[in-house]
Amino acid sequence: MKTLTLNVAKSLKGKTIKYSAEGYNRTYVGKLTIGEIISEWDYYKTQPCPGYPSRTAEWETWMSPEQVLNAKNKLILLDEEGNNKHYIYCYLNSGYFNEDTFTLSDADREVLYDEIKEA
Repeated sequence: MKTLTLNVAKSLKGKTIKYSAEGYNRTYVGKLTIGEIISEWDYYKTQPCPGYPSRTAEWETWMSPEQVLNAKNKLILLDEEGNNKHYIYCYLNSGYFNEDTFTLSDADREVLYDEIKEA
């Protein structure tokens, strides 16, 4: 398996991968057709929040400027339907890797992948 970097993910848009990532007490595996790559901030602009026009509108009421910047620098790998059900992220300039690399929730646990070739 290979490391899923931001540049690789961009080149795999519309393609299906199987992925693996180490967690604290197990290995997470899954299959995903790569869709959009979007910042956490922009993604949550589209998500409802009771009493606010969006989740980010609610965040703006309490987040510090540093927290807003972190949300803008955290990318989400969406599936082909625009869902975030795999929870694969890229923390831009995290310092853990030589290039921007996708991880699960922990910024230091890289996602590995293999492209699934259609027969």
